[in-house]
Amino acid sequence: MKTAYITSNGCPENQMDTARVRDYLEYNDWHIVQDPTEADLILFNACGILNASTNRSLSIISELKEKAKSDSQLLVWGCLPKIDPQALATVYSGPSFGEAELNTLGEIIGADRPISDVVCNEIIARYLGKTSRWESIKYFLPDLVTRSYRELDMKVNLSREGDSSIYYIKTSTGCLDRCSYCAICLSRGKLRSKPIEQIMKEFRSGLNRGFGKFSLMGTDLGVQGMDLGYNLKDLLAEMVKEEGDFDISIRNTHPYYLKNMLKEIAPVFSGGKIRFLGIPAQSGSNRILKLMGRHHTSEDLKDCVSTIRGVAPNVLLRTQMMVGFPTETRRDFYDSIKLLDETRFDFAEVYIFSPRPGTVAADMDGQVSKTVSTMRYLYMVMQGQIGGKLRKTCG
Repeated sequence: MKTAYITSNGCPENQMDTARVRDYLEYNDWHIVQDPTEADLILFNACGILNASTNRSLSIISELKEKAKSDSQLLVWGCLPKIDPQALATVYSGPSFGEAELNTLGEIIGADRPISDVVCNEIIARYLGKTSRWESIKYFLPDLVTRSYRELDMKVNLSREGDSSIYYIKTSTGCLDRCSYCAICLSRGKLRSKPIEQIMKEFRSGLNRGFGKFSLMGTDLGVQGMDLGYNLKDLLAEMVKEEGDFDISIRNTHPYYLKNMLKEIAPVFSGGKIRFLGIPAQSGSNRILKLMGRHHTSEDLKDCVSTIRGVAPNVLLRTQMMVGFPTETRRDFYDSIKLLDETRFDFAEVYIFSPRPGTVAADMDGQVSKTVSTMRYLYMVMQGQIGGKLRKTCG
């Protein structure tokens, strides 16, 4: 029997794509093994969203090559081949493809059945491999920090290690924007949404199987369905009509699009079925937000938070903040701290700006030094952990 080993790093969307490919291989009569040394085929879904994640991906590729049998084949796919092919070429010269090109995998393995026949509703654990404790913390800090974070992570139904009690539904991928710092649009492309009917079919399947926790996955759920003539409010309104004891987590919603549908979507939250919402702020400085190409303002973000809190006080809210974006001044940074103080998110993830190939921000003047960026990063994290102004922050 043909054997395959499949793994990934990166975001939960990456992990969900990887689980789908695993199921696709099994659907085509491959046997999945847990040890790369036993595999005829090794597939690695490589992340390239940040410099650190690219370096980690390259390290994993080298490690997998060392472990592979002499007659096995290694395939690297996912975001890294689309974002930074030059970096990939330093350690790998085989075939590669992105998430939008999964039909290529069928051609490579000679599959009888298409990937379009496979729907997956789980995520799988990320690859750790030969990492020291410090390397694990450095690369996987959102997963390996304190117990209190673990507890909060379970509460918001965003387990990144494949929580079997959660039913994940990938409702869309891709986006409608071109933020100046982001390379995800290079890897995932334009928005591709599932029809509401297909999503509801998966949702009802989960309910019938006894699931009570549902997590909606997508690159930007703020634009969910806009390529098919509906929006996120339309989808959620259908979902909350279903009977049963369940709650829904919404991973990422761009504040600009959330603000545009805020009056329509707020009543959907009032029923208490939406338990978690991610709203990436990125910065509290309107000047920096404009340079980022985010289209929203800090006032828009605060309006979204106060409105959602007003109708659903128990909803857990998460944001993402970036420090060290080109030309960021001390005043811009303090505007971000002020935004976090005023909005009081339940959970905030903090990132240092990372210049990515093919993005506008990578070539902007006024690049902030690594030292200054790191100090701002540490200050923002400590404000949350020690100052108590946020319930929890992490890097």
